[in-house]
Amino acid sequence: MVVKRFSVNDFTVNGPVSHENPFEVEVTADFEHASGECIEGIKGFYDGKSWVVRFSPPLEGEWTGTTRSSESALDGQEFGPLECVPSTNPDVHGRVRTDDAHPQRFRFEDGTEFKPLGFEFDWLFAYHQAQPEPCRETLETLVDRGFNYVLANVYAHTGFGDSDSEHVYGPPPTYVFGGTNEEPNHEVLNPAFFDDFDDLLETMHELGIVVHLMMQVQNKEVNWPERRSADDDRYWKYVVARYGAYPNLVWDVSKESYNIRHEAGSHDYTRDRLALLRRVDAYDHLVTAHDPDRGRSPRRFTPNHDREEPLSMTWSTLSPTRSHSLVPVGTPARRRYESVTWRSHT
Repeated sequence: MVVKRFSVNDFTVNGPVSHENPFEVEVTADFEHASGECIEGIKGFYDGKSWVVRFSPPLEGEWTGTTRSSESALDGQEFGPLECVPSTNPDVHGRVRTDDAHPQRFRFEDGTEFKPLGFEFDWLFAYHQAQPEPCRETLETLVDRGFNYVLANVYAHTGFGDSDSEHVYGPPPTYVFGGTNEEPNHEVLNPAFFDDFDDLLETMHELGIVVHLMMQVQNKEVNWPERRSADDDRYWKYVVARYGAYPNLVWDVSKESYNIRHEAGSHDYTRDRLALLRRVDAYDHLVTAHDPDRGRSPRRFTPNHDREEPLSMTWSTLSPTRSHSLVPVGTPARRRYESVTWRSHT
């Protein structure tokens, strides 16, 4: 099987598994390159029919994969050999990383410099659900205008704007969990929601748009699971398993995460989710928390200046106004900060 570098490839894991809740079944895969380099613990996910492992090869050459699971029917299944060839898409460069030589800057995995020009598109998922073709045309227009970075929610329920407008797409027709937002079943995820989100992520990958994916939003009337519950963890792990293979991605705990601190009295939940993202993401994407303390300047918000124990982030985003700053965390305050101005379309 031939695959392209940085492409996203699905491998189905089948077997006679009898489980009351298939979303609770855990399966992972390890992929090894001929050189000996290995990506271990890639989480699989249940797509409503079977379990799937997504793999994105960062190196050209031969790869092989093997599954691991406590379910014997899903354990030890092999993939490959896979022959990884160069990417033919000039807009795909791998994951975004901080630049080792200049920690306040960013580069793609293939060494290409990344200068983000961002567009805040919180309700993008709902637009895609309602009008997938016009949504793609809009994303193509953004690229034509020079934008290469989009802030987007996984899900939000209300607060999209004037409900009488034909351009408001909320509440969205498809819910992220089982049931409805009013009567949710948090024990399961909704495969139909994520099937549509797959198409959206793949479109942005193809167009070379990096997705700043906000896992939660606190002020859009979403009926989220109880924090740190098994249902809560299941949601977070599922999203990482389903989208971690996409190289055009960075994780964000929550849009306007200061709301978490205001509700809970501390950053503890945000810290816990940052740790979870790092723990379950085999691809080691950048992680952040959007606007953890509204009104504080980028220069002040570093681990040495946080009023309580520091948030351990790769970098932070803040939005005290309609402009957002991208700030690698840990950069000494005397250094110049690289910023990006966002167009906000919420």
